Amino acid sequence: FFILHKSSKKNAFILCVLLMIGAFLPILPVTIHNYKASGEFILLTANTGINFYYGANKDAAPTFTRRESVSDSIEEEEQKAREKAETAMGRKLSPKEVSSYWMKRGFDEITGNFGKWFSYEISKLYWSINTYEIPNNYNLSFEKRNVPTLKLFFVPFGVISLLGLLGIIIAPKKDHKVLLLLFYLLSLFIGLMTFTVVGRFRIPLTVILAGFAGYGITEYISLLKNRNYNIEASKKYLAATIAVIILAIPTLIPYRQSTNPASTYYTLGILAFREGKYEQAIEYQRSAISTYPSYTEAYNNIASCYKKMGDLDKALENYEKASEFNPDYAESRFNAGLVYMEKEDYPNAIKKFNQALEINPKYIKAKVNLSFALFRNGSKNEAIKISNELIQMDPENAVNHYNLGLMLSQTGDYEGARKHFQTAIDLDENYEDAKSALVKLNKKKPENIPAN
Repeated sequence: FFILHKSSKKNAFILCVLLMIGAFLPILPVTIHNYKASGEFILLTANTGINFYYGANKDAAPTFTRRESVSDSIEEEEQKAREKAETAMGRKLSPKEVSSYWMKRGFDEITGNFGKWFSYEISKLYWSINTYEIPNNYNLSFEKRNVPTLKLFFVPFGVISLLGLLGIIIAPKKDHKVLLLLFYLLSLFIGLMTFTVVGRFRIPLTVILAGFAGYGITEYISLLKNRNYNIEASKKYLAATIAVIILAIPTLIPYRQSTNPASTYYTLGILAFREGKYEQAIEYQRSAISTYPSYTEAYNNIASCYKKMGDLDKALENYEKASEFNPDYAESRFNAGLVYMEKEDYPNAIKKFNQALEINPKYIKAKVNLSFALFRNGSKNEAIKISNELIQMDPENAVNHYNLGLMLSQTGDYEGARKHFQTAIDLDENYEDAKSALVKLNKKKPENIPAN
């Protein structure tokens, strides 16, 4: 408002409101979706709190890709963050409450050890201007090596930031348009400093800095060409030149010389897996493991590929490797349990599902499949007990009611089965399996009820 007020006092307020509306409109669909999903007003994401915690705690995100103080698995990170928050608070939390918990933890990190946090912020400022591109789910240096078009006219970020600084120093600060750009640039830097610095987060910075870099180069060329050396201009250009020289070394020399491409190979493997290219996915994951031998998630994905390809023994072998490298990785044990279910080896399936639940007692999928494994292994009463527990945990879940209905129908409790099939239909009027099961049960043919 202050900047716009300087340029147009009469219309400053209107322009400010229009600017805010224009900024909010692209966000509005996300906010509406969040409200429908959670019943809470969440502007963009419920992960603000956990990301602020990472930005405030140096030990939480040492490499920005493996958040070991919360979870060493990106895939389990959100779930683990919620579980830790709920354990600390002693109750079930909404997404907004989880975010608030981690936001408070972040502020506690700052106030509890201000010196450590401040040194972390200095490091982040250095990383923000340095030419090294910190990889995240995108590895820019890896992509540049493997995508030929990215090698054409490639200008490192360090060069852009230095030349951008040059343009900022000599730009006319009284021009409200320049001030508006500088204010936007400052807000981007604050965002990086508040959260985490990774290569892809600097892309908006590049757009603004490139504009200032172009301005600075043009003005320098014009100065040299026209030889317009007045005292005021000379001081400004001299200051800009000195600043660039001083910052050249910390900006242009990468603070890290090599980039481990393991996470990039892993991402490529996941994409290939989703496209059904399982052999290619295995090849990518092997490449990830070659640079990071204990990559738990890569072994897990290799195992899932073999499972899809029908090689259950190799699938189990790789799920076991994933579990060996990370004893707290519940996903690999759960997946191994599914393979044993497919092999009709129910005792081992029960063992694996129980292991997954020991690691994560709130692993609902593991509990659901444990009930099936117990039922098929002959422990029908125990299976029904677990199914009832699942319904108590989530009484609005139609699938849980349907699953319990299946078990009750196969033990001869037709009335109980009928009740749960009907409840499943009441909760989900489009649940065709439940409707079919109820019709067959009413015809006294429970043996024809479809398995889930």
